[in-house]
Amino acid sequence: MNMTKRQKKFGIREVTLGAAVAFAIGAALTAFAMQAFLPAAATSSPRDSISEKTGDVPLVEGMKLHQVNAYLREDIHTGSVKTRQQTMVAFQRPGLVQKLLCDEGQRVELGQELAKMDNRHLLAEQQSIEAKLAQAQSVLRELSKGPRAEVIEAARSMLDDLNAQRNAQEMRLKRSKRLLSSNSIAEQDYERELFAMQGLTARRDASQSQLDELLAGTRVEQVDAQKSMIQSLQADLRRVEYNLDDCIVRAPFDGIIVARFIDPGAVVAAGEPVYELIDDQNLEIHLGVPPDMTEQLQVGNTYRVVAGNTAVEGRLRAVLPQIDAATRTYKVILDISLEPEELTSIASGQLAKVELIEEVKDPGFWVPSLALTADHSGLWCCYTVAEDASGATVAVKQAVEILHMRDEFVFVRGTLQDGQVLIRGGVPRVVAGQQVRVKMTQPSVDSSAPWSTTSMPSSSVN
Repeated sequence: MNMTKRQKKFGIREVTLGAAVAFAIGAALTAFAMQAFLPAAATSSPRDSISEKTGDVPLVEGMKLHQVNAYLREDIHTGSVKTRQQTMVAFQRPGLVQKLLCDEGQRVELGQELAKMDNRHLLAEQQSIEAKLAQAQSVLRELSKGPRAEVIEAARSMLDDLNAQRNAQEMRLKRSKRLLSSNSIAEQDYERELFAMQGLTARRDASQSQLDELLAGTRVEQVDAQKSMIQSLQADLRRVEYNLDDCIVRAPFDGIIVARFIDPGAVVAAGEPVYELIDDQNLEIHLGVPPDMTEQLQVGNTYRVVAGNTAVEGRLRAVLPQIDAATRTYKVILDISLEPEELTSIASGQLAKVELIEEVKDPGFWVPSLALTADHSGLWCCYTVAEDASGATVAVKQAVEILHMRDEFVFVRGTLQDGQVLIRGGVPRVVAGQQVRVKMTQPSVDSSAPWSTTSMPSSSVN
């Protein structure tokens, strides 16, 4: 349908009015956002605050600017809380579970007994080996002392008796020899005496050897063999003692039991889990950090960690020299130690935020936020002072870009120059080219001020 000229004209007015309303709403929202970004800065037009008395020169506060080449930026990285030690404790040998001494949620200490296994057959074997060992040790003591004195005396008496019998036989042999030479006896009688003499001589020599052996003591080989037998029995006894110790499950570290997997009376295999134990007092934070930031992290430094509603300090333990293929970040580990009253506030698996400080290589100036004002173009500006052609001190408008904010200070760059005097107070009453009087002041500096950070060059104030 064709529109009349009046309708077309009315439609154009409607479009123009709508655009004006939209522009007005956008300008209002922009001003509101600027006020939220820098609540301390004035957003009203400076010209509205000019004194009606044109002859009155306003007094402003000034500070000298010094350019720095970098600033520290606090970056928040999210990581996960992990326990430093977590293990499944188990028996080292198969058997029947006799007792469970702990349950889930119970806190245990290093070396505390957690469970016991039936060990009756091992106790019987231990008693048997102990008896054999005692017997072997008694034999060794006997061998080490040698023959008893009574045995030696009996052997010596037997030798003396044999010597006496041989001497008597020797006299009979000589007599028989003389009688044989005179044909008084038969040769057969002489031979009988001769054979008796030889038998007594052999018996005497054997007795002498036995006595010498007794006097020499036990042979070294016998003592060594007995010692080896004792060592073998002692090794068997230690093996049984180790098996008895393996019948008890002990806590490998201080912690808390978070899971129990078996009940008393169950028959378990070697290595089958009985409890799950974690160290809930010594936790660590795992997080990913971009490669360009790892060079500024130093092992041993402390960083602020927030998990839930609890804030603690974390000490950097390691930056692993490997980039995660999925996130393209380095893995960073921080250690945190909790006090007893904080044990329930942070738990393994919880998300944690770590505040890491990054040095940004970008030249600029630290200025108070009160020194900034919103420009009509939607940007930010501040004022410095300079002398005009007549020698009067006037305000000079400087356009700036905000790079970083920290508390009541702002790091900016723009048309500012090193050594200029910045108007830090009374800005809403100043316009470009206006004559001013400057009172040099120094802003309050404490540990939270940007230039108090020793690792970062900063603006100084005259």
